[in-house]
Order: sequence, then C-alpha cells, then structure tokens
Amino acid sequence: MSIDAIPLNPAWKSQAGASVSQAAPQEYAMESLLDYAVFSVSGTTVPGKYAGAEWYINRPIPSGAKACCLSFDMELSDSATQYAQALESDCIFTDPQGYKYNRSFQVAGLALEIARQDGSWVPFTTIPAKLATSASHRIQIFHTLDFVKRVSSTVAASLDGNLYLVPENLQNVGALKSNWTPNQVLVQMQETLTLAAGAFSESVGNMNLIWG
Repeated sequence: MSIDAIPLNPAWKSQAGASVSQAAPQEYAMESLLDYAVFSVSGTTVPGKYAGAEWYINRPIPSGAKACCLSFDMELSDSATQYAQALESDCIFTDPQGYKYNRSFQVAGLALEIARQDGSWVPFTTIPAKLATSASHRIQIFHTLDFVKRVSSTVAASLDGNLYLVPENLQNVGALKSNWTPNQVLVQMQETLTLAAGAFSESVGNMNLIWG
C-alpha cells in the first residue's frame, strides 16, 4: 500500500461550460487556505439550466496498482442544502496503452451515483438524509483496476464511516481508447447548482489517494 497526499494548491486547473454541465456559472473559484481548499460556484446567466464547474489535478499511478481509494474531508456551506444539485468526486485512470477508465462518483441529493462506460450516471443506493452543512464529513470512494482485462469498478463508498456497497452488476466497467497521457489518474472535484441564482461551497482537506 502507498499513500499519495494530494496538494490542495494552485496546481489544480479548472473549467466550466459545455464540457462540464448544461451552463457555465457566473463565478467559480478554488481558494487555497493552509492545508485545505474552498471550492465555490455561484449563479448562471442561463435560467433553467444546471450550472457547474470542475477542478482537476493529475497524479501518477504506481506500478502494479490494482486498487485505489480517494479519501478526503469535506464541509459544505449552509447554502448547499438548497443549491447543490450534485457533489462530484472523480478518479479517471489511464493504463500504459492509453485506455481510459472512468470511475466518477457523485452525491446527488439523497442518491449515490457512479458513471457508466459512456459517462452517464446510474444510482446504486440512497442515503438517509442530505449531508449536513457546517460539519466535517469523511468521504472515501473505493475503486479496483484491471489493466489486463481493461475493466475497472467502483466497489463501495464510505460517508462518515457508513459503507455503501456497489452491486456487482454495476462493476467491471470496460475501458475506452483515448489520447490521454498514459499511467495517470485525473482527480476531479465538481459542483453543480440546482437554480440559476444559487451558490454554495465545499471546504476540502486531508485528501489522499491510497493505492493497493
């Protein structure tokens, strides 16, 4: 096992617009503060469309890795209860031949969802209540990788120590050929709004990739 502590600093890049969601927000930002960062999104000029933004950073994949856990602490602003349509935390892996393995995960209201091969979302369970605001939550998403068979799985997610298993029929998702840089994982944080005039933020700290 090895642990890669992900820096929460300006090394992250960001984007918004059609490649992320239905509309670009008026403002989105990542602010680094000591050992954590605040990701925030607000408003859109396109009423009736979900506005969102994402932030991302590339990290190397250790040789021989077959499993990965994305682990972090998160605190939501009070406005997230009303305005957060989705809280997305993704790992997109590439193998030595450049095949892409999309292991995207999100909390959408009460639903926990993962990505199909084509990138569309499928719920695998629900949680009893929306994540509380102004409280620290421990999030862990567990993935497995098979670069020989070219499949990957999200096998479980843990929220505040409560483990939610992904059914077997949603595992072993096939990879897609891509022109992405080989042997890397793209870690992404994405926020999507419910309403044109909304705004919310996530404070994120203690972020790690734990490799097995």
